[in-house]
Amino acid sequence: MMGGPSSKPVVEGGDDAAQGALRQRFTAAAAAILARLDAPGLTAAILLADGSAVRIGLGLSDVERETPMRADMRMPGGSTGKSVFAATAISMALDGIIGLDDPVSRWLGDEPWFGRVPNGREMTIRSLLMHTSGLPDHMGDPATLDLFRTMRETYGSGFSLSPLHAVARVLDRSPVVPVGGGFFYTDTGYILMGLALESATGRPLYEEARKRVLEPLGLADFEPAICRQFDRLAPGYTSESPDGLMPRKTTRADGRMQLSPASEWAGGGFVTGSLSLAHFVKQYASGRAFGGAYLRDVQRIVRFSWVPNRVSGYGIGLFAMQTPLGPAWGHGGYYPGYRSDMLYFPDHDVAVAYQVNSSAKITNYPSIVASREEAAARAIAQDAPLSVVAELSVELAAAALRIALPPADAK
Repeated sequence: MMGGPSSKPVVEGGDDAAQGALRQRFTAAAAAILARLDAPGLTAAILLADGSAVRIGLGLSDVERETPMRADMRMPGGSTGKSVFAATAISMALDGIIGLDDPVSRWLGDEPWFGRVPNGREMTIRSLLMHTSGLPDHMGDPATLDLFRTMRETYGSGFSLSPLHAVARVLDRSPVVPVGGGFFYTDTGYILMGLALESATGRPLYEEARKRVLEPLGLADFEPAICRQFDRLAPGYTSESPDGLMPRKTTRADGRMQLSPASEWAGGGFVTGSLSLAHFVKQYASGRAFGGAYLRDVQRIVRFSWVPNRVSGYGIGLFAMQTPLGPAWGHGGYYPGYRSDMLYFPDHDVAVAYQVNSSAKITNYPSIVASREEAAARAIAQDAPLSVVAELSVELAAAALRIALPPADAK
């Protein structure tokens, strides 16, 4: 699935010598990353402290047609959309519509099903936003995948799971941990949070996100993933499950997605581009989005450890990490056929993002969720230092800023 004859980069940016050198460094780093990934193509963008930006496209968007990946192409952003909905909740809290420490029951307690939500009476809006509610993840349940298979066979490839039906998948189940008892990353929690926000406003969640976040921040590339046809959409490639649940290529010959992406909703729920991801994470994680005071809530993190001897953190819609470039805030995203990542480095006031059109290296998602369940109750001192990591986004930023990273065996 690697690039081949059309792997020459498509580059956008200014023409002066300094930015030309920046483009060269950034492109070389992105090309080295693409060579290590099982992906046909990649888009990437960097947004500097002075507001200037460079975005690039590498490799292929469509393998069968040998179509080059353009810098402006878009892909489903997966869980990066959680950050947008977290920002929506922050905006509503600043306007006094909700309180982050409101019990969720204030907004959903009259629903006939709410008494069956694990930890429902104890959880708060903040605990849902920070993944500390202990709510299970319906997408980690093999029975949910079986349901998708059955419903697509019955109703066709346009079937999607509604937010209420997603929450129904975890009713009456045991919580993973008590509220505040550990970090457990759950799409279901964000979907429940989205339902609470809709109850608080009486308006659709996507409308609130557009009005409060996307339009004010000028994020034109973000589009709700509620249909199957999107302009500038790059085809994605999966590992193709043998049971037919997931096709190898995510799009048909006419560019239409083979399966509906609408089930994701507040768990992700957007098609977007790398430059818009970089713009969003810079504005939200720097405090520019709504005024810096909200960062006190966003950056109050819970620590967790998915990998032994490695401590990470999560605030409100943002992962916190320590890197060779200093602290960083961001979010990754997975959607079948695609991977995305965005990261902001406050010491440099620089944001970087990339997207690749393959998820071939991500298999057996339920086993990933099961390992996170096991890690959720792991005792971690809440003053433990974050482990230093050098993610792919860190490599991109370091190359662009001409900062040497330590050798791989020293990371």
